[in-house]
Amino acid sequence: MAAQLKTIKEDFTPGLVRPFIPLLKKIMKPKENTKAHNPRSIIDSPSYKFYIKYIYPIEKLCCNLNKRFFAFQLIFITKE
Repeated sequence: MAAQLKTIKEDFTPGLVRPFIPLLKKIMKPKENTKAHNPRSIIDSPSYKFYIKYIYPIEKLCCNLNKRFFAFQLIFITKE
């Protein structure tokens, strides 16, 4: 039986830069003398803020050419 949901909105998160996240985590690794790793270290970094402001819009535009191929995840908002 089908779910019988109506799609209200469809969006996606781009996936072009995503393969580089492990490399970024290594680069942003805390120094040995710090007590704990900050899980927000990437999000709070100036590099990430630059990415969100300048790179992300371009990445999203490029991925929009073929969402099913370039998207990291497809997001659907539905209702009954």
